[in-house]
Amino acid sequence: MTKIIVALDYADPLNASAFVRRLCMTASPHKDKAPWFKLGGEVIFSRWFYQVVDTIHECHGNLMLDAKLAETPRTTRAAVRTIMRDIQPDFITVREYAALAREAVLEFAGSRTDRPHILHVPALSSHAGTPDIIVDRADGVVCRPSQVEAYVPYYPTIVAVGLRPPADKSRYHTSDDHQETALRAPLAHFAVVGRPITQDAFQILAYHAMQKQLNGDE
Repeated sequence: MTKIIVALDYADPLNASAFVRRLCMTASPHKDKAPWFKLGGEVIFSRWFYQVVDTIHECHGNLMLDAKLAETPRTTRAAVRTIMRDIQPDFITVREYAALAREAVLEFAGSRTDRPHILHVPALSSHAGTPDIIVDRADGVVCRPSQVEAYVPYYPTIVAVGLRPPADKSRYHTSDDHQETALRAPLAHFAVVGRPITQDAFQILAYHAMQKQLNGDE
């Protein structure tokens, strides 16, 4: 089953927090079945970042922190420690030193079983084609739908990005070949979806409809 991770690309923290609360009210209170949310650069570098983080935790949601860390080894370790202490996400994305970041998580987590997982981001989500497979000892990988199958043998967790309804050509890709991958990532464990849900007039209905569509339940 592919689970949706909603990208919270809101300009207003009140709207973001309100959406999180509404969606969590329609879901199971159990952590493993709770909705997933992604916070990227647009939110991470805003002054209201922690407001949204707190709301996600209060609603028992799951958090993907799309930090795309690409620092020196020493700074990466320090950043992971700070993220675990202050933000407590379920996923952390990195561009460099994924193995080192995972080692840092295991070290700082101690005996905790709910440690965050490190996801490697090997290329920009707007890049097409077959990826050059560079296996890093991360917990998972972030890639485009057309690249999912190539990564299956190498990573236990795969997050597909760039999925959208066939009628939506507002983002990176507009060719028919790319549109063929819209809402089709059967081998991915997670799929990041943003505006097709958050900008829909009926956001919660759009979320649940898209979740069914992803898994062929229409």
